[in-house]
Amino acid sequence: LIVPTWRLKEKMKTMGCCLILALNIGTDPPDAHKPSPCAKLQTWFDPTLISRAKAREKIGERLETQYARWQQRAKLKYKRALDPT
Repeated sequence: LIVPTWRLKEKMKTMGCCLILALNIGTDPPDAHKPSPCAKLQTWFDPTLISRAKAREKIGERLETQYARWQQRAKLKYKRALDPT
């Protein structure tokens, strides 16, 4: 049996996860044409209902809980880095 050289012999485990968000809520890209009707929801939440700062926090929280639900068996530590602008 020949073991490929790219495969590690030891098992590796993911210990942490970083969610990085750079959202410009309410600002469309300059060269993109917005179809009508278009999607408004971010993580099944409408960010136009509350202020941009609170919406950014809420989207980060919801994204983290959704990712944690997908990775139920993993005991990961999450770190959020939300764009301050």
